[in-house]
Amino acid sequence: MSSKYDINMLKRTIELLLERYPELKSDEELRADMLEGATDFRETMDRLLRRTQDSIYLANACQSAERDIHDRRKRFEKRVEFGRELMKRLMEAADIRKLEFPTGTLSLMNSAPQVVILNEHEIPDDFMRIKKEPNKVLLKEMLEKMDVRGATLSNGGTSLVIRGA
Repeated sequence: MSSKYDINMLKRTIELLLERYPELKSDEELRADMLEGATDFRETMDRLLRRTQDSIYLANACQSAERDIHDRRKRFEKRVEFGRELMKRLMEAADIRKLEFPTGTLSLMNSAPQVVILNEHEIPDDFMRIKKEPNKVLLKEMLEKMDVRGATLSNGGTSLVIRGA
């Protein structure tokens, strides 16, 4: 892979070509031919594309592994939940509140009462939290027509599309 110096050198060479031959700015085909003949632009772009594609493949592999690990963690958490509930029930059935072992101590403790929602729609508004957040869809519509204090539209910029494998 080209070093940062090589990339900077290539960028400067391109800038010099465009300064020296201003007609290249208006003719993309001629500009592409000139860049290919006078620089290692295509080779550099090809290496960058391959490196980026490798990173995409690796990121996808990591995402797949993360899903597998997440699923595995969930299975272990279910085992923990099942084991805890089973030990609790057996201790309750035996009417034993505390058991000591070399690796740990089991204790039954009274829990504080918890709120149980039976029907969320029946709960009065006074007992509801309202999450306040900007409505970006509405803001975009309005910003296209007028100024809105506290928001603006970005330039949009450009983005690179990579197709193929």
